[in-house]
Amino acid sequence: MSAPIADGGAAFPSSEMYDNEGRVITVFKENGMTLRDYFAAASLPVLTKLWQDASCTTDAELVAAEAYHIADAMIEARKAVK
Repeated sequence: MSAPIADGGAAFPSSEMYDNEGRVITVFKENGMTLRDYFAAASLPVLTKLWQDASCTTDAELVAAEAYHIADAMIEARKAVK
C-alpha cells in the first residue's frame, strides 16, 4: 500500500450562512475539491499554452499528470513558507 497523497486538505473548507441580522447561523465543512485539485486545475491553462507554443501535441493524460506534478510542488512550497 502506498502512502496517502498530501492533497493540502479542502480548497474551500467552510461556508457560513447568516440570518437577517448578519449573525452566523451555520458553519459547515465541505469535502469537495482538495487544494491539490485546485492547484492542478489552476495550472492547466498555462500548461496548455506552453505546450501549444512549443508546437507539441497536447496529450491530455500528459498535461493532467504534469498539472498534478505542479500541484504537488506548490503544496511542498507552501509548507516551506509556513
